[in-house]
Amino acid sequence: MQDKAALETFIKSISYTSPQYIKRLKFIFSAICHYAQPKNKSIEELEILEFGCGTGGITFPLASLGSQVVAFDIDPSVVSGISERIQKKKLNNVTVTQGIVNFIPGKDFLRCFPSFPSDLKILANRTPH
Repeated sequence: MQDKAALETFIKSISYTSPQYIKRLKFIFSAICHYAQPKNKSIEELEILEFGCGTGGITFPLASLGSQVVAFDIDPSVVSGISERIQKKKLNNVTVTQGIVNFIPGKDFLRCFPSFPSDLKILANRTPH
């Protein structure tokens, strides 16, 4: 069952307020709860890999849940910016990494990253580079 207080924290951890963005956050939160429940894991126990983290629009809500988050982006300046914000917020459950994603033809995109241990892989904010 979803915790309403956790959902509120999740949504309020970022300053975006558009209805579409709130709807996206609610969907992500619901998916995380849906994943965790049958695994008998608390949300805090999850390891989440986020692709295309950008400025942290999903990263910071994920971090607010207490999950371990690895945020990944191709743009070094974006990685630098989000890293600074993470340090300012004193978040110890978020790691940011920069690199290039190589797609493997015929393979599911999210299965291209076996070296990143994670319970969930999230691709919510993709923009072509």
